[in-house]
Amino acid sequence: MGGSVYAFAGGKGGVGKTATTTNVAVALAEIGFDVAAVDVDLGMANLGQTLEVRPEAGIHEVLAGNATLADVLREGPAGVQVVPGGNRLEATTDADPANLRAVVGPLRDAVDVVLLDTGAGISHQNLVAYGLSDGILLCTTADHVAVGDAGNTRDLAGHVDAPVVGTVVTRVDGETDVAALGERLGTDVVAAVPTYDRPDAPEPRVLEDPESPAAAEYRRLANTVAVCHKTGDLQAAASEAREEVAVPAGKDADADEESRSVIGRLLGRLPGRD
Repeated sequence: MGGSVYAFAGGKGGVGKTATTTNVAVALAEIGFDVAAVDVDLGMANLGQTLEVRPEAGIHEVLAGNATLADVLREGPAGVQVVPGGNRLEATTDADPANLRAVVGPLRDAVDVVLLDTGAGISHQNLVAYGLSDGILLCTTADHVAVGDAGNTRDLAGHVDAPVVGTVVTRVDGETDVAALGERLGTDVVAAVPTYDRPDAPEPRVLEDPESPAAAEYRRLANTVAVCHKTGDLQAAASEAREEVAVPAGKDADADEESRSVIGRLLGRLPGRD
């Protein structure tokens, strides 16, 4: 059985899609899941920078046919395998979202969970990413425009039969009516990430401030993704996620360096065993 693919999505920019992707990826990797995080925001790619991965080439070059997946794959914090965005303007122009399947497919075969950091707005690249996903996690703040755009994203996902796992509400404070947001979007709210003490706080919070309320909520969200992956039951994931994340069967929570390099071996970037 191959891995699971989940997309973090939301119509409005700045609602925390990249922060959520990076934190959930690291939280899953820390407890033994093999995880890949892919930047599919072809307009404003910053996943690699957030995870301190800055290769010369990235997904743009792969989608343009000028590089292979093995060329751009890098290891990030906690062993997360990262496919960052590219740095060259011409590669951005030439990138064909239709080639995204050639990136996601091999990763699905190589890891437990693939997380897609999608861009804002309604676009062809997002539609392709949603269609390759087993589930969508909507990201929004309480801002009414952001919630409306999240609803549009939910509707767009429906056109490619991509089920919505639930909604992640970010920048939550004492005045946020989380339940009302879930009702408006017609989804379960699977995470309510508190507002950071400092707006410019470094990411990922699960590493930079592991005892913070935000880090705890990201870990709870990682548990939802873990339940999704293990059971394939989106309803169960939305309703049964617990604080303690279950380590996948046959894996040790303290995964050693050999297991963390699994993607590199499978994609030919690192030598395999003799």
